[in-house]
Amino acid sequence: MSVYILNIGDELLSGNIINTNASFLAHSLDSLGIEIKKIISVRDAIKDIVDVVNEFLNSTSSILITTGGLGPTHDDCTKQAICEALGLKMRFNENASQDMYLYFEGEKNDCNRNQAYFPEGAKIIANKYCSADGAIINYQDKIIIMLVGPHHELKSMFNSVIPYLKEFKRDTIVIDKMLYGNRESYFENIIYPLLKDYPHLNVSPYAKDGVIRFRIKTTPEHQEELNLFLDIFDNLVGDYLFSNQEESLNYVLARGLQKHKLKISFAESVTGGLLAKLITDVPGASNIISESFVTYSEDSKVNLLSVNPKTIKQYGVVSTNVTSEMVIGLDKISKADINVAISGYAGPTGDVGHICYSIKYQDKIFSGEKKFKGTREMIRNRAANEVIYQVIQIIKREI
Repeated sequence: MSVYILNIGDELLSGNIINTNASFLAHSLDSLGIEIKKIISVRDAIKDIVDVVNEFLNSTSSILITTGGLGPTHDDCTKQAICEALGLKMRFNENASQDMYLYFEGEKNDCNRNQAYFPEGAKIIANKYCSADGAIINYQDKIIIMLVGPHHELKSMFNSVIPYLKEFKRDTIVIDKMLYGNRESYFENIIYPLLKDYPHLNVSPYAKDGVIRFRIKTTPEHQEELNLFLDIFDNLVGDYLFSNQEESLNYVLARGLQKHKLKISFAESVTGGLLAKLITDVPGASNIISESFVTYSEDSKVNLLSVNPKTIKQYGVVSTNVTSEMVIGLDKISKADINVAISGYAGPTGDVGHICYSIKYQDKIFSGEKKFKGTREMIRNRAANEVIYQVIQIIKREI
């Protein structure tokens, strides 16, 4: 069972927007154990859409998922193209009409009324957030699923399709291993030699901002082979492994803080509030974050955190000497159990990529420094991930 994804819209080909729908659908389908055969983007043009639909119909794939082109304007032509490709007629759909009636509170114009027309035999997928519904069409031995283009609407609509898609999923086991603390090449060197002994496993690494995800897939009849591999994998990667499911470092840290009933505070320079943002992204953050300060300038470090100006002059503002004094000052004004301070150069000036941090727990201060490469955004993201990972390790060791 494999899937074509067809993303429709002039804006996708002009580069005006990033195709987040393709990424979301591919990730979601892969997690369901459904193979993605192709991802194609086309203009809002009936001929271009029909060409891809015909390619799909002549392929071995069973499902086509389209996104976009279901709105009320003249360039929204996905339904018309599907009808042309399948030889179907457009029919007024009472369910879609009722959805629009409720959305517009009884008021709609002719333009919106067109949204209630769908290929004959279509099963409507309700849109909870706007007026454009989607649809599922069964055609011979193929299935076509039409979803809207706006990303937040599509995500909600796709969730309602998941139970339907699960009937077509492969019987697949998917395991994710999340690693941090070394290069992707390091992990490849220790994992790749194992693969020849485990021929029924598909092992795929993916790296971003220093975090490496290893996705391991197989089928139930190879469960024993998988178990043997996972035991060896875990032993080889050791403390680099921070989660056995796909999740980010901030969620793992938040869970650790919640488990031990700890609170954390930040004094941030180079990350400019990113650490606090990552923690408050997690539901229930009010129970684990005490306060946070962006002490970007030297004056703020001196005035708010009582950093000695002589320390800055002697060692430089980006030094563990300074971050140690920052975290001590933070500890004096914070009610948190764990206090974190970070400074660095994100660029374009200074020793770009050099970051220093200090973490205080009880009477111990743990300091470190790293050198990252990349853009300003990449350096800040990697700096935040580094500090979060180090706090996770401290919780493991000290608590």
